[in-house]
Amino acid sequence: MKSKFYLYLPICSFFLLVFALRPENTFWLKIIYPLLFLLLGGGAFILAKGNFKKRWPFFLQVLVCSSSGLLFFLLLESFAWTLAFVLLFVFIIFVLFLTFGRFFYQPRLYRPFQIQEISIWLNFVLIYWICSIIGFWGEESWSYLILVLIFVWLHLYPFLFFSSQPMPRNRILILSLILIEIYICLDLLPWGNFFNALIISFFSLFLNVYFNLFKTKV
Repeated sequence: MKSKFYLYLPICSFFLLVFALRPENTFWLKIIYPLLFLLLGGGAFILAKGNFKKRWPFFLQVLVCSSSGLLFFLLLESFAWTLAFVLLFVFIIFVLFLTFGRFFYQPRLYRPFQIQEISIWLNFVLIYWICSIIGFWGEESWSYLILVLIFVWLHLYPFLFFSSQPMPRNRILILSLILIEIYICLDLLPWGNFFNALIISFFSLFLNVYFNLFKTKV
C-alpha cells in the first residue's frame, strides 16, 4: 500500500480542493484544511515509518509544502488561478510521494540525483508561495527570520538523506543570506508582492545553478 501513496494522496487532495474552490468559505477553513493536513501529514508519517530517525526530513518537507501551498491559496481570488494552483499542488504531492516512495522502498526505480533534481524546481515554487505569503501578511523583523530559516531548510533537506555526500553548509548559508537581502531590497519597491516573489524565485534558481548546490544540471 505504501508504494501506491503517490496515487492515493494526490487523488484525495484533488477532490478535497475541488470540493471547495472558494477559499473564503468557512467550511473550507474549518473542515478541509485540517483534513488535508491530516491526510498529507499522516501519509508522509506512514511512508517514513520504520526508519523515522533518518526519514523525518521528508515528513517535515511535506508539512512545509502543504502549509505554504494552502496559505498561498488564501491569497488567490481568480477562479482560473485557483484552479491552476489546485493542479500544481496535486502534481507536487504526486512527485514528492512518488520520488521518496521509490527512494525508500523501490531503490531499483529511483534515479540517481532524482531528489536533488526535483528540489531545484520545487524550491522555485515554494519560495514563490512563501515570499508571497510573507509579503501580504507580515513585514516585521520576525518575518525575515522565518524566511532565512525556510531558505536554509529548502536547500538543506535533500542532503540529509545522503550521509556519504558532503553537505555544503557555507554555500547554503551564503545563498540564504543573498536571497533575504534581495527580498529586503525588493520589499522597498512598489512592484507588488507576487512580482517580487517571482523575482526571488528566479534568483534562487539562478544561484542554485551557479553554486552547483545539488551536484546536478538543470
